Amino acid sequence: MKLKTPKFLLLIIVFLTLFLLNLSFGSVHFQLVDIIDAILHQSSKNESLEVILFSFRIPKTITAILAGSSLAIAGLLMQSLFQNPLAGPFVLGISSGASLGVSACILLSSLYGLTFLKTKGALLLASSMGSLLVFVAILITANKIKNNTTLLILGLMFGYISSGFVSILFYFSKTEELNTFMQWSYGSFSRLTPEYYTLFALPILFCLLLSITIAKYLNAFLLGEDYARSLGVNIKKCRLIIVFISALLAGIVTSFCGPISFIGVSVPHIVRYIFHTTNHFILLPACMIVGASMAIFADLVSSLPGTGFTLPLNSVTSIIGAPILIWVILSKKSLKC
Repeated sequence: MKLKTPKFLLLIIVFLTLFLLNLSFGSVHFQLVDIIDAILHQSSKNESLEVILFSFRIPKTITAILAGSSLAIAGLLMQSLFQNPLAGPFVLGISSGASLGVSACILLSSLYGLTFLKTKGALLLASSMGSLLVFVAILITANKIKNNTTLLILGLMFGYISSGFVSILFYFSKTEELNTFMQWSYGSFSRLTPEYYTLFALPILFCLLLSITIAKYLNAFLLGEDYARSLGVNIKKCRLIIVFISALLAGIVTSFCGPISFIGVSVPHIVRYIFHTTNHFILLPACMIVGASMAIFADLVSSLPGTGFTLPLNSVTSIIGAPILIWVILSKKSLKC
């Protein structure tokens, strides 16, 4: 682990740099010195800086940190469980379930004139209920099925079923409803309001801490279920915990931020490339840092500093993440989990 310390320090420096840059840049630019001074003293002589920093940029950046860490850990757990390099946090259909909830909410608001169903709170509740529906189905399935491949296939099927219903709802929706759904599907770290901070952060922090406690079992899984069982690992219980953590993390992030793509798939490979290891005692904390850093960087790029315009977050994460993953693949020649 001592040999990995310089790399961890470098990752932390990159993370802190991006954190400060994201607070500094936006439609209005503030000097880093003023940002740091305002954070240390929790106040500033510049009223506009104080309002923008504490009411908007810090909450948005913290949301990005938690969301990026969550998606990266969920992706790592899914790749380790299924031994599939392309597995990601949404492979179990959680994102599709959230999309179904939101699309159903929007269509109902149109059919019955219930305009309150288009509010931020209503869409949040709808996406949460959709995620929860698939989440419960996945947990029940994971508890009854022994084969990981079968579980993966069924998870994909849950996603396809949800997507099928979403397509039907699209067919009966008007242009206005489609635009509302598209705005949600673009993803954003700025949707959280103060009353939802605790509801968002506490489950994520619990799952991230829980994932650290199962690092030993994840390492055993890499050598096969038979080897893990010979070490006394309860395969069924461990798999249920892994699915629980991954599905809950993906569900929470999707509900509050929308379906943020690519971070969960790409970050675990980037971390393995950096550290040249499959040891989850190293991969788990590293994925949290790199996932948070990528989310902050994507948020910074999507805000188009100095222009007053913003880009869809999902598009930015794909544009940033895909070339990095391609480079990792070409450098390693093959992907391993």
